[in-house]
Amino acid sequence: MKHQSKNSSHIPNGLYEGKIVHISELSEEHTGRRCGCYCPVCGTRMLAKSINGKYTAHFAHEHNISECSLAAETGIHLKAKEIISENLSLLLPTLVVGASVTIGELEYSDSCYVVKQKRNFLFEEARIEEWRGSYRPDLVVMKGGRELLVEIKVTHEVDDEKRAKIKKDRISSLEINLSKIDRMSTPKDIQSAVEVIDNLSWVFHSKTGEAHEELKKNMLANANFYLEEQRQERDDRNKRNREAKAAREIERKKEKAL
Repeated sequence: MKHQSKNSSHIPNGLYEGKIVHISELSEEHTGRRCGCYCPVCGTRMLAKSINGKYTAHFAHEHNISECSLAAETGIHLKAKEIISENLSLLLPTLVVGASVTIGELEYSDSCYVVKQKRNFLFEEARIEEWRGSYRPDLVVMKGGRELLVEIKVTHEVDDEKRAKIKKDRISSLEINLSKIDRMSTPKDIQSAVEVIDNLSWVFHSKTGEAHEELKKNMLANANFYLEEQRQERDDRNKRNREAKAAREIERKKEKAL
């Protein structure tokens, strides 16, 4: 039985001829320097350790590199991009928008307007880290001349500045959250995580603005219903107040009669 190590210096992935290789894909003949792998962050030669051994197989820097602390996370990030670009497919989450309108005396809100249901998206091409003006998405996937930006979160989510630039360009953008998966995850684990709907969220969608206005229009189209509802509530409230006032008056007269 292998002992699972919690050592943060244990790295699951190495870079071999431009491709990410997981330690589980190697055999004993690749032990040590023979794996031919390098660190995906600093480029230092990696050693393959404990393949078929007592402890969890892993890569380690040939020389201790204390400042290279994110090799495991970077490997997951790179492998996820590889998987998506090779599969040419993604699961897209449901697109939901909300809106608020003021009608009469009250504000009405709807935060559950479904624009697009979740679906599988097959694309024709994927470009890794291709610049879009002053920012660089992790992936640009393309179909029929249209683009979808894909961001992969392992340690850092899309910040406000980048989000604003994407919104300004009006290019739909998806974020895949892999921050919670085990740092020793295999390619199969990463593939599974990419397909978990709870890990997917829209950074921006080009249909959001249009759908928001459509929702507001639909809500305003029901203005007469809402106004009638408010009138009925006012009438009921006034009736209750009159009845309460009448009851108090009766009680007052009874007390006076005594």
